[in-house]
Amino acid sequence: MARTVFATVGTTQFDALTQALVSTEVTALLARQGYSRLVIQIGRGSEPTLPASPPPALSVEWYRFKDSLAADMRSAALLVSHAGAGSIMEGLTCDACLLVVVNDALMDNHQQASACVATSTATRATAHPCSPTALPCSLSDYALRPQSRRFPVRSLRRSWRSARIWSQQRRATCSAL
Repeated sequence: MARTVFATVGTTQFDALTQALVSTEVTALLARQGYSRLVIQIGRGSEPTLPASPPPALSVEWYRFKDSLAADMRSAALLVSHAGAGSIMEGLTCDACLLVVVNDALMDNHQQASACVATSTATRATAHPCSPTALPCSLSDYALRPQSRRFPVRSLRRSWRSARIWSQQRRATCSAL
């Protein structure tokens, strides 16, 4: 069975992430880690440009929107997500590890706070924040970690509410992303 990486940018545009994902460096790294398929939900962004030479080391597909991303998320062995609250919450309920990529080009850099909340809430080390430029390094680090397990949704929702208040007070501590 094909090991799949699923990436989502949500409803916005996050071309830095989609281009980083289809780069020769990242596709080769994913192939070395045993993945054979990369599926990207590109939202309103530009269609990614695949490198002509060498061709990607794994199958690459993308689409703009679907009614639900749940099936793609649940079938993936690795999730790469923008730091939108809805995508993070859904990703944390899946069996796959979640790499949360911050789109710091957005107004007020609000995704940075979401990524901090997710990683502090996910006590079982299921979410790892990074930036598009740090994606290859984060993927290499991920390969060395044990496989994650699903985070309980009820616990996540309760923690998310209290963590929202906490994150507003601690935004400055996450500036290293």
